[in-house]
Amino acid sequence: MCELSFLGLLGLADVVRDTAASAVAGLRAAGVQIVMLTGDHPSTAGAIASHVIGDDRELTILTGNEIDEMADDVLDKVLPGVDVVARCTPRTRCGCWAPSSVWAGSWR
Repeated sequence: MCELSFLGLLGLADVVRDTAASAVAGLRAAGVQIVMLTGDHPSTAGAIASHVIGDDRELTILTGNEIDEMADDVLDKVLPGVDVVARCTPRTRCGCWAPSSVWAGSWR
């Protein structure tokens, strides 16, 4: 067995861009619904979204698995109120979002 020596710790941070909050605020003021899709844990995703949004409202957070398990008629009702999709897979990212501002049609 080889001998190991502790040399130190390294921490990394994936920080939000400085322009994100103002871009989101401008889009929200124009009536655009912003939904954050991420592979992050729901707690992490919620903290980042709260930081970017900058207000104290409670966010609606779903996971990719929750969305993948929902029937289309349930998605039609739920997705317009979603703020964050955490633990999102590429399948979820591409498979459930309508290409218009109106939630309509099949999600898959």
